[in-house]
Parts: sequence; structure tokens; C-alpha cells
Amino acid sequence: METGERVMDADRDLELPATWFGDPRRARRRLIITAALVAAIAVNVGLLAYGLWGGGGGAGEVASSPSGDGAAAGAEPGAIAVAPADAAVAPDAPPRPAGYDPAAPPPSDLVRSATLGEVKRNRWVHFGAGYWRLWGGALAGSQPKSVTVAASGAVYVTNTGYHDRDNVDRWDPVTLEVAATAQFKGNAVEQVLSPDQHTLYVSNFYHQEVLALDADTLAVTRRFHVGKVPKHMAISADGRTLYASNWDSGSTTIIDIATGDAQDIAVGREPRGTAASADGTRLYVVNFDSDTISVIDLATRRVVKTLGKVGCDAPRHAVVTRDDRWVLVTCYHGRNVVVIDRQTDEVVRSITVGQGPKTIDVSWDGAFAYTADYTAHSMSIIDLATWTAKRVPLPIWRASGLAVSHDDRRIYVTGWDSRSLVVVQRWLPGDPIGAVSPRQPTGACLRTNGDGC
Repeated sequence: METGERVMDADRDLELPATWFGDPRRARRRLIITAALVAAIAVNVGLLAYGLWGGGGGAGEVASSPSGDGAAAGAEPGAIAVAPADAAVAPDAPPRPAGYDPAAPPPSDLVRSATLGEVKRNRWVHFGAGYWRLWGGALAGSQPKSVTVAASGAVYVTNTGYHDRDNVDRWDPVTLEVAATAQFKGNAVEQVLSPDQHTLYVSNFYHQEVLALDADTLAVTRRFHVGKVPKHMAISADGRTLYASNWDSGSTTIIDIATGDAQDIAVGREPRGTAASADGTRLYVVNFDSDTISVIDLATRRVVKTLGKVGCDAPRHAVVTRDDRWVLVTCYHGRNVVVIDRQTDEVVRSITVGQGPKTIDVSWDGAFAYTADYTAHSMSIIDLATWTAKRVPLPIWRASGLAVSHDDRRIYVTGWDSRSLVVVQRWLPGDPIGAVSPRQPTGACLRTNGDGC
């Protein structure tokens, strides 16, 4: 099983089969924040006039080096500085609501955080052209893993720690209450919504299948047989083809949804993250144990290239940017994201993020990418125009899943050991500030015996 995702046998309320139990790796070091001096600065600096916001640089930010020497100014080891990429513009970005004004300055009461970029309630983090704050959070099920957001705003979370029950929850994004729960035999891992938003596909690795659920009721409507221990999935832009990576089989299954016909393609060891290009020509599968990335030609359904030795230890998750230009891959045993140029299918840069990045997603306007940093208990923000990044600690224990709402105003992050769903708000120009949710996360580690906290 994947490091950091094993279940301890002492955790009796976590219901994975006993054969999957195992001790986690060494206890994770917690972030130490210099409190006294920074707090004093926060009181004074945070209340200064709007004019002091202009720089946008904050602690934890990695800046591109103008010298071109391959090292970002102030960057941590492993960061690769490059010239800014072409502007990322999402052709399918949802329309902005009335009042959206890209030229509008932030309201004067957006108070910049001065606590090493930590996202806190009613305190904002400034990075690049964006502002973020903690909006809310709530207790979730056992070992919440994947999170997906529908165009309607509905939020889906898989509860991987529950065996044969309470597998997936549909959350109300306003109240942060569970509105529906899926019940089926096995353990839910990852999920993907159909483009028409009617069907939620969930990998059930205990039963070697992918389930189709009604997105409203969460009732099981169909079953597709796949390989051993299916994990991450992707779906074609037309909604006709589903791709599932099989951890124990070393393969990816391509499923014709209409007929149910399936074809297995051999890839590397322990394949996990799966990302399909918007133009339908390529499928990218990241192989956790091989430290490789398989590039599949979808016309011939053959692996046409295997990327290895690209500076990515345990590639875990992948996503294609909204403009279909880049593929972003998280490196779970490191603290970086590598970037594949889709014109050449080669890795062209690496970006330093928080330790142990798991899931990655891209904002719908194409401006930012976000990673859930498992070991660092944080979320990292990547500016896709400059390829710089900022890590922001969250009140969460072992960030796992992450997804962006279609209007870009919410980023949802699951806490594997805090058993929580944390919601970060992004301010968009022209938006009123508004109130935060009365439901707030504690960030406490909730493992039954406390081991590994």
C-alpha cells in the first residue's frame, strides 16, 4: 500500500482489511512558527494602508531568478527557476458572476497575514495576484481521501477508512453538512465526475471494480471490473471513456462506458495518478514505485514514452492544466511538482512545494495550481504564470485530497488524520468580503491511539 495511507491495527474504527495494516513511517515533524516577534509585526504591518500590499512577496514564496543560473532567489534546494510560461488561459472557464471586476483592488479590510503565510479565519494570505483565507471546515468520516466538486457546488468526499459502509458523502457547500451517503461493499478511494455531472465514478479497490453512482442519490447504478487495487481515474472530455489505474496490477484499464468493454495496458509499478489531455490524444499515468511517468497514445492505446529519472521520487498524482499545455505531477516522497511540456512530452521544470505533496488541482481560470501537502499539513499555491510557489499551513493533519470549485472561490482539502474537510476561500476581484462559516476546523489529529500524530 502507499506510504502514509496504511491503517494501524490499533485503530479499531478504521475498517480496512487486516492484511493491509502496517505501521506508518517516522512521526512527522510539525511546523515551528516563531510567535512572539511575528505576532508583534502582524499587529502593526497587517493594519497598514492598502498601498503596502503591492509587493505580494511573503514568507514561503519562491521567486524566479532573473540571473538565469537555475536557482530561484531565496528558493529551497530542488527548485528550478525558469522564464515565465505563456499565460495560462482556460478556454472552458465558467462565466464570472455579476460584479466581477478583474481590475478592482482588494478592499482595505483584507488584512494580510504576517504569520509565515498561515491561513487563518478572517486573515488573508497574499501571493502573486491572489488572496486566500480559511473559510470553514467540519469533521468528516474515517480517513477522508478524495474530494470532488460538482458544477452545482456539491462536494463529494470518499471515506476510505470505512469498510462496507458510509463510503462516500455528498456535502452541502454552504452549511458543510452531509446531504447524502453512499453505501456499498468495499472501500472507496478516488472519484471522478462525468462531464454532464450526472454520474460519480468511484474506485473500489477491495472489490477490483469502479462503481458508477447517481450523483444526487449516491445509489450504485453500474459496476465495471478493473485490475487489482484500482486507485485514481480520469474521464475523457466527451464522457465516453473512463481510465482507471490499478495499483497492484501495474496496469491502466480503459473502459468504454456505453458498452462496458475494457482493455488493460501495462504501465509501471504501482500506477496511481491518471490525467487525460483535453484534446483526447494522450493519457499520462504516474507510477509510484517505478518513479516513472507513462505516456499513452489514446489513438493506438500504446505506451509511446516512459519518462524516468526526472527528479520525482514517488510520483503520485497528475493533472493537465486548463489550456491543455502542461501536465503537473506531484512527487510524494519529496517536496516538489514536476512539469511536463505537452508539446514534447518531456519534463521541463520542477517547483518546490510543501513536503509530501499528494493531490494537485488547477483553478478554472488557469491562474493557479494547488497541492495538498501530506507531511507538511499544508496547501501550496503555484502561480502558473511565473512558476513560483507559496506554502500555507492549514489547521489540518495530513492533507490528502484537494479540489477547486468551478467558480474558483473555494479550495477543499481533506485531512487524513484530522478526519476533516477544510475550506479555503479565494477572493476574486469585485467580490465582497462576506462572512466565514460558523463551522471551523480544529486541526487536531484524531488517530484512535495517537500513534503517528
